[in-house]
Amino acid sequence: MKFIVFGILTGSLFTSSAMAADGDILKCSVSNFVSTPHHGKVEQHFIEMNKQKTFDIFETKDEFIVVGKSKEIEPFTNKYKILRDGTLGAFAIADSSISLNSFAISRSSAKNDKPINANMSLQSSYGINSWFLTCVKIN
Repeated sequence: MKFIVFGILTGSLFTSSAMAADGDILKCSVSNFVSTPHHGKVEQHFIEMNKQKTFDIFETKDEFIVVGKSKEIEPFTNKYKILRDGTLGAFAIADSSISLNSFAISRSSAKNDKPINANMSLQSSYGINSWFLTCVKIN
């Protein structure tokens, strides 16, 4: 009996993961980047470097997986847990011990086959960085 229950639970976990992976995939470019440091001035190279980044966003049932790419650094991945998802937009947050990372995406643009607007922000004791994204759905 224990093996049957274990099999059912294990099977449902794999099934849930597989269904969640069938979400939207977005390709995004940075339309604007803003950095507000706590002290000092932001170097223009830092701003331009961030404007050149691209992002692949994978939406699952419970999260957004964001893969950032740049010529300057290796690809990186952040997972944002969806806190609220509604008709106008979805809002998510990433787990980080050194900063507050948030993600917001428009839902109204996608319904009209228009580019999708999204925003990622990173807030820490050093300052705030925000990437304003323009995305297209590729699936």
